[in-house]
Order: sequence, then C-alpha cells, then structure tokens
Amino acid sequence: MPITTCDSPQALRAEIETIRKKVSLDETEDTWDTITQGILHLAHLCNNGGCDFPSEMVAAIRSVSRPLNSALNSERSRLSGATVDFLTALATGLGSSFDPLVSQFVPTLLALCGRTNKVFNSRAKACTLAIIQHTRLPSLLPYLAELANHKSVLPRLTAAEGILACLNCFNPPDLEKESRARVVEDFIKLTARDASADVRKASKEVFKAYKALMPARVDNFVAPLTPVVKKYLDIQTVPAGIHGIRLTQDKNKLADLLAVRTTKSWRQDNDLRAPHFPNLPLVQLTMIQPIAHGNG
Repeated sequence: MPITTCDSPQALRAEIETIRKKVSLDETEDTWDTITQGILHLAHLCNNGGCDFPSEMVAAIRSVSRPLNSALNSERSRLSGATVDFLTALATGLGSSFDPLVSQFVPTLLALCGRTNKVFNSRAKACTLAIIQHTRLPSLLPYLAELANHKSVLPRLTAAEGILACLNCFNPPDLEKESRARVVEDFIKLTARDASADVRKASKEVFKAYKALMPARVDNFVAPLTPVVKKYLDIQTVPAGIHGIRLTQDKNKLADLLAVRTTKSWRQDNDLRAPHFPNLPLVQLTMIQPIAHGNG
C-alpha cells in the first residue's frame, strides 16, 4: 500500500525499493499489470512529496530508466499511458531538476509521437508540452529540432509546436546563446518549406516568436533565405534603392507617400521626409519615380 505522503529521503528510498521489484519485471501477459501498478506507485510518490527531494528522486529514477523506457514503448496502451502520466508528474514536480533525466526519457517519448495510433502520439505530445512548460530546460531544444527531418507529419508538427512553446516560456537569455539560437534558426529553415501546410503554419509562428525574442539576429538570418522560404514566412522584400524602410502590410502606403512627389517637391515638403524617411538622403528621394496605382 503506497504511503500517503513521502516526508523524508529515507521514506522515498524505501518506497523506491518496493517499486523497483515491480517495474523491473520482464513484460509478459502475467506481469504487465504488476509493472503498471509499480509505475502508478511512482506517480503517486511524485504527487505526494517525493519530488521535494530532487537528488534522491533523480538518482532513483535513473536507476530504473531502462525498464521505464520499455514500459513507455509497450504496445499495451494502459502500461504505456501510465508511464507517460508518470513522466508528466515527475517533470511537474521536479521542474528544472528534471534536466539529468532529459536524455534518459525524452528521445523515447518523442519517438511515440511517430506512432500511427493517435492515442499513443497524442499522449506523448501532451506530455512533451508539459515537460517544456514545467521544466523550461534549454536542453530539450536539440531533441525537438531533430524531429524536423522525421518522415511522418505528426512528429514534425509536435516539434514545431514544442519549439514554439520553448520560445514562449523559456528565459530569453537562455535562448539567445549562439548554439541554441542556431538550433532555432536551422529548424525554421527546414520547416518553413515543409510539405505539410500545418507544419509550415507552425513554423511561421516559430519565426514570429524568434523575431520578438532575438531581433538583433533577424537581418542576418533572413538575408540568405530563398524567395520560397521568405514567402512561406511572410517576409516582405524591401524595394531596391530604399534602404532602411520596411514595407508594412498595407502595400499601398509606400506608393501613396512616393506619389506625393507629383504635386510637391521633396525639398519643399520637409515634413514628409522627416516622419516617414528620417534617414533617407534628399538626393536619393528625388531619384524615385512615382508609383502609379492601377490594376497591375
């Protein structure tokens, strides 16, 4: 019978020893329910004080990581589901102390996202997002980014939504480190032209979050992108000869401003240049021809 509350490292270790005997069994028709009960016991510990002793909990879970990964991969939905629920409880309880366990469990969890069974992959996706939200660990990024090349759509979509969640909830300085920023940028490049419209849409959202978090990197990132990638990311191209002016979503605004030249000289209309083109030399503006509005 599981204890009601785990209130000391000694109590935690005693409970783990009992659980170890159950979860370490080879999975058979006769043993899988016993293994499931052991994993449910682990989740109970996580929810009732066990994670208050993170060092002991992490050490204990690492010692049974192999059978727990086997349970994650089980074709028995109840056993695999119990293990996914346990990982969610563990990450929620440990927070950033979950970091030593990322390499132990996240690859297996993400592999479940590629299952054809929607119950398995939806549970794995929900657990992945919960781990991101509750741990906020940058070490998750490379594992998510690896899915950009997965042959199935669901893992790629899970990766895009996962990286978007990272950008939305992680500490910005953690993401601004060169190696991590590059992971995000490479992921955007790959997924922006994905065969799946859903993945491309998610990639566009990742790009928006990236621009907000790392504006100083955007120009260097965008410059070498192909026209196709720029189109999918909704990156507007600045006309040649007008440097420092970014097109707005209203494409007619710039045309309207330039057309003023037909009625007033630039030199007489300093008010126009000042608010809209503060950094543009007068001689450059006089070289711009009016843009006519029409059906073309």
